[in-house]
Formats: sequence, C-alpha cells, structure tokens
Amino acid sequence: MNTIDNLIHFNQNACFTLSPNKHIRGIEEMGGYLWIGTESGVVRLNRTTGETKTFNMANSALSSYTIEGITVFPNQSGGAHHRDVIGVIHYDERINIIDDDNTVKEVKEDNFNACLCMEVQQVNSSRQIIWVGQPKGLAKVVNNNWASPESITAFEEKTVRYLLVSRDNTKIWAATTDAMYLSENQGNSWTKIPIRVRNVAADRQYGNPASGVFPLTSENIHVIYEAENRENKGIYIGTPTGVYKYNEKRRTFLSFGQLQRAVLAITEVDDKLLFGCSNGLYDINGTDYGVAPLAPIRTLYKDATNTIWVGFLRDGLYYLNDNQLVAQPLANFTGAFQLPETNDQSSARMNNRVYTIENHTKLKVVVSGNGTPKEIQPTCITTGSKLLALAATGEGENSALWILAEAVKNYQYGTRTPYSNTGATTLIHVISTAYLKELEGSSASAVAVNDY
Repeated sequence: MNTIDNLIHFNQNACFTLSPNKHIRGIEEMGGYLWIGTESGVVRLNRTTGETKTFNMANSALSSYTIEGITVFPNQSGGAHHRDVIGVIHYDERINIIDDDNTVKEVKEDNFNACLCMEVQQVNSSRQIIWVGQPKGLAKVVNNNWASPESITAFEEKTVRYLLVSRDNTKIWAATTDAMYLSENQGNSWTKIPIRVRNVAADRQYGNPASGVFPLTSENIHVIYEAENRENKGIYIGTPTGVYKYNEKRRTFLSFGQLQRAVLAITEVDDKLLFGCSNGLYDINGTDYGVAPLAPIRTLYKDATNTIWVGFLRDGLYYLNDNQLVAQPLANFTGAFQLPETNDQSSARMNNRVYTIENHTKLKVVVSGNGTPKEIQPTCITTGSKLLALAATGEGENSALWILAEAVKNYQYGTRTPYSNTGATTLIHVISTAYLKELEGSSASAVAVNDY
C-alpha cells in the first residue's frame, strides 16, 4: 500500500504525491541501469547521476502500477538473440516486457494471465528457456515463443511461487505449496527435495517434530539463493525460522548457522553472506547492521560494481557504503484533484470522455457527441462509499482515472489520511483505460474484479 504524501487542501485543489521509493518489490540490472520494481511502477535508475525514469500506467503501456517482481531476460529479440529485456510481474499476475529501447509490451496469451515468478535458463547460445511459475502450474517458454509455451505436467495442480536457475544453467529449483522440486535436465524430470531439521523445537510449526523432517513448501520459503563464493558455495533458502543449505550428497536441506529469525532475502559480498530479515540485516553469525528501524527487508541485490542494494518493504531503497546504509532517492509521481465547486459534483475529462461524480455516490461517463450519461461501478469502490473527487492523467492507452473516495477494496494507492478538515478517511484509487472500456461495455453486475 503506497503512502500518499502531502495531501494538501487549498482553494479547489487537492495535491497528492505517490512515492515509489517507499515500497521496493525487486531490483535487477540491465543496460547499465538499475531497474526497481515498486508499488508505483518500474523505476530505471542511473547509479552515477541519480537520474530516474519511471514507467507506469500514466506514461507507458505498463499493465498496472503495483509490481510484484522483475527479471532480466538476457539477449532476447524473437528468434534473433541480441538484446536484453526486463520481464515485469504485476500484483494481478500479468506480465509486461520492457525492451532495451524502453518500449513496454504486454504478454497477452491466455496461458500467462497468471504469473507468480519467472527465471531464465540459458541452455546454450541458441536455446533459452523462460520458466514461469503460476497459481496452477509451471510453464516454459523457449526462445521467446510466448505464443506456444509448454506446460509441465507434474505441476498442473501445484502453485509455483519461487523459482531459481543455477548459475551454470544446469539446474532449476521450484518451490510449490506441497514441496521443493529439482530438475537437472531442463524440466524433463523432477525430484522432490525434503528438509531435515536439526533444531526441531524451532521448526515445530512445520510438520513432524518426532522425525525431524518436514516438507519444504512455498508456504515456508521466502527466498532461494545460490552463493558462488568458494567459502559459501551452494543453494540456500530463507524461511520464517532461519536459513537452510542444500546438501547435495544427502539430497536434502539442512539447518545452517544460528540465525533464528525470518529470512526474506539473501546475497553475498566478498566471502560473507548477508541476510535481509523481517527485523534487520545480518550476517550468518547474527551480526546486526543496524537497520532494524527500516525493516522488513524485501530484497537484496549485488550489482556489477559489487555494491549491495537493500530494498525495504515500506521504507525505500538504500545501498551499503562501508557497511553503512545510504538512502537512494527515487522520483515521486505527483498529480492533483480538482475538487468540486459545489457539494454534489466533480468532473474529469479524458480520451474524448467526461467522467462525473454525482451526489458523491455515482460515477458516470459521457462520450463526446453522446449526451446520455452512463453509470459505471468499478469493483474497487465499496458500494455506498462517498466519492469525493476525480483526476485524469495521460492520454490514449497510457491514461488513467484517479478517484478520491472514503472506502475502497482491493486498492493499490491509499492510506488512512484525514482529508481537508472533515476528519473523513480518504483513499486514492487508480483505474486504467482498459478497465474503463470494460466498464463502459458492461453492466455493473457483470464486471469482473480487475482493479489496478
């Protein structure tokens, strides 16, 4: 949930600032830039100058504002492999592709209406597999052929939340709701991997404390990571009770270290593993880096210059400099509402249409040249909620309608912020142009939940 900073009432305007630097959902590197997934879109950061460019629904074809994850697909361009692209996973499980020329495209095939995670396996110079974890299944896309994915039969009824391809591109790990699986032959066969608990008391919540063994599932995995340094080399998982390391000889995961806390992210610098936790940043010995006031940590990333980037769930983006955290500002997204001049109406004009709030309860649209207003009911707005104001941003497919309301559901932007001096609770919700078109062509009762 994004923070609305500086919601100010003056004359007939309410200004708002949405801060993508508050909620970091993923970090990757491509084309000399850092790409940061946030709850306000994808931010491209020039590490040298600090300059940023934000991709969101208002200025690009990005499918939603809230990003759940990002992945680099190396050397992709149809059948000719010569450039990198960014794969973007949205909170509503759709996929966008951002090319190296900053063009945003949506993957629209029916098989990819739901995506939870993605990983890339570069088998050789002519064969690349993009693995896509889904609520029901695991798919692989070969050489960017999104139109003809292959569904992995063994995962048809499984939820695949986490994936990891080994650095040598020979193994693929998949965490599902029933177990952890490993394939060493490009997904042709899979082995179920158990976890053996040494500290049974700490892991009693997971299963069978008598045997000290429990199934490793995505319900108790927060991250899968492969360390490459000789001292730490291996596969690690972060769980609610600490870290486990894969023992290849015994084909199982064993408790690792003394870090008895929820581990959400893992990376390494020099010969040291770092763990982003729900309450701070630590090494395996439990050394505290003093970031507890900013925790929890959502993601850790080591870039090409060996700089460690720390993305917090609610407190922005930082990097480590001499073991000290330094804040990295990201540009904000700003806008303004035109408040109603009377007590019963507020309007916004966009894409040859006029949207109007009547009596603080009804949202209507009129297409220019057609004088008949049509009432529309976005599913994000709680029935009976008081509607306060409208704003419109952008034009064409990149436009969006913003609604200031007292009660919404499934909203992506908002906080319980007193509005004006009334003491009312107000929330901002953004609706994409594509969804508005659905509403215009459907009755209120027939519209599916598809909020942004």
